[in-house]
Amino acid sequence: MAKLNENSSLKEIMDTLENTTKEIEDNKVIYDNAITIVDKKANFNDSTNVLNILYDDSYIYVLKASKLVKTDLNFNVIFSISYSNFECFCISEDYIYASTAENIYQINKTTGTINKTIANNFVNDMCFYNNILYCYKSSTATMILINASSNLFSINLTKDCASLSIKSFSSSGNIKVNSTGIYVLVQDSSDIASIYLLNHNLTQKIASAILRDSNAGRKIMLLNNGVYVSCNRGVMGYPGEGYFNKYTSNLSLQIKLSDSKYGNLVGLDNNSNYIYATKGLREYEHAKIVKFSSNLNELDSYEFEGYGSPNVIYKNYNIYVNGNIDNKTIARLASTKKFYVKREMF
Repeated sequence: MAKLNENSSLKEIMDTLENTTKEIEDNKVIYDNAITIVDKKANFNDSTNVLNILYDDSYIYVLKASKLVKTDLNFNVIFSISYSNFECFCISEDYIYASTAENIYQINKTTGTINKTIANNFVNDMCFYNNILYCYKSSTATMILINASSNLFSINLTKDCASLSIKSFSSSGNIKVNSTGIYVLVQDSSDIASIYLLNHNLTQKIASAILRDSNAGRKIMLLNNGVYVSCNRGVMGYPGEGYFNKYTSNLSLQIKLSDSKYGNLVGLDNNSNYIYATKGLREYEHAKIVKFSSNLNELDSYEFEGYGSPNVIYKNYNIYVNGNIDNKTIARLASTKKFYVKREMF
């Protein structure tokens, strides 16, 4: 191909453009409304299901029923820790916190070594905020606050939250904490599914919103000043009910998506501007990643072969989900930007 310069003739310019266009057409793969698997890790030498996936700046953390694995973004394993019955985990700048059915662990993020253990106790979900682990035991009204500092790592408070009109915490939901308080999915004292905002020392219910339907499969995500709640199913006709809702920080309903096409959203992530939600496999449909604005306008969707995911990671224009092909697999999916690439890249 001739190199162009300021003295090139019009014919040379036109010939170069024509040849360039032909080269692009011969080699392009257009990724528009679909995503393609770049690579995947079937089981990290472990056949149990993936429970959750988290990430920080450079690494992915995968919790399986019997193994906790740290990998780089290309699925190269940094370390793995094996126990028979993991329940949940979360991460801070320096540590991984994980609970099995018997113990709660503080784990060095760099080496994978156990730093501290709280023996003979367990929780079903946890969230790290301001050097405290906020935890609950599902199907009960019990919350536990743990001092997460490296030299202590001890239980500060075990609280029966029945006095806050909580009958039980969701067995498949999650807990989120920020400066406003603790957001958690509950069955209230009347056995109605709700989202509660509690103060940090668990002495007060600040606000609540009725969800009506079961909390099964619901997920909470915090983005800027908004509180987002997705649901893998819904009951229509109840005030406040929706398949995907946005609330203010004090749980006043701002937006709800009642269209049944959003009835199977599970995992949630964001890149500070846009929201990415996994839409699980339904009859006659592919699984999807749905991209929303912060005001829940659907902007795009990307189909992939597989199931839904308890979590989704959006990082560097790549999406990571588990549940592709089966629930034992974590997959990295091609960029969701619309772009041209040479075929041999894949």
